Amino acid sequence: MGIMRRMIRICKADLHGMMDQIENRELLLRQYLREMEMAIREKEAMMTSLLQTRRQAIRERDQLAGEILKLENDVNTAIRKEKDDIARMLIRKTGSMAHIRDDLAITVTDHDSKIQQLRETLKQQQQIYNQIKMKAQSVFREKSLEDLNTILKTPSKTDIAWEPREEEVELELLKRKETIFEGAAQ
Repeated sequence: MGIMRRMIRICKADLHGMMDQIENRELLLRQYLREMEMAIREKEAMMTSLLQTRRQAIRERDQLAGEILKLENDVNTAIRKEKDDIARMLIRKTGSMAHIRDDLAITVTDHDSKIQQLRETLKQQQQIYNQIKMKAQSVFREKSLEDLNTILKTPSKTDIAWEPREEEVELELLKRKETIFEGAAQ
């Protein structure tokens, strides 16, 4: 049983090592940056939606407030004219509209707090993203410079000084001697 566990551990270690070698850290970093940017965009979209909903709620609240004011005037007029049935109906209508207006006011307040929290979260995430992005760009630049230096330092076949083998030197010496002795013999 102990041998099997050891074999499994060795296989797992080899797999993890292979995965580490396969993973391109630069690509992973770029992917993390893209994911962070998408998360920020999603929050910005949420912020835009909350702001639009808040503006709509404020418009509806203000519109209801104006209608309630008109109804209050109508209630007072109905009471002065001793039209109690009409006054009761207008009071009911005013009450339900006031309830809706109050709900809209609560919605606006709730949206204000959500917007404030989202702004703070967005600000923090944007700062973290910018810091990581700057560090990543530095890493990318260093990586590019390292790659460039590697390319410049790695001698190509044409850059390597040609060093003849001993046999080639001996052969060349024999050829030159032959040329010299043939030239002297003539």
